[in-house]
Amino acid sequence: MKRWGAAAFVAFVGSIVLANWLIRHYGFVPVGFGLTAPAGTYAAGLVFVARDGDQLAACDVLFIGGDTEWKLTTGLQIAALARQAGKATHMGRVNSQDRYRLACAHLIDSADGTFLAFGPDKNIRRVARWYDAGAQLEMAT
Repeated sequence: MKRWGAAAFVAFVGSIVLANWLIRHYGFVPVGFGLTAPAGTYAAGLVFVARDGDQLAACDVLFIGGDTEWKLTTGLQIAALARQAGKATHMGRVNSQDRYRLACAHLIDSADGTFLAFGPDKNIRRVARWYDAGAQLEMAT
């Protein structure tokens, strides 16, 4: 959606790839106090999901998840704070044109959803229209 969209996507996907690599190569590792955790847990420092809570200070990219009510109220408020702090923002479960417009209106950098998984041949044209409309909304703001 904006210049940070690609960076947010790469950081998010990269953290998943890194987490899987760490788990495959190191398995469980000690984390202190006699406890262990999957080594991939350390990759979570790259991208935190704001999911019904606020982890803004510890993240480089804010991923807005959680239930719809929280995401569209508190989550968007935290996204505004993230932008002010120079952080990239990403919103999950953007599966309709209305939700895409909302993300654009709030200057969310990138978004994902499963809409394309259900009828990709037909829905890719719909998503392209959302993008075109969103790009026009961004230019108007």
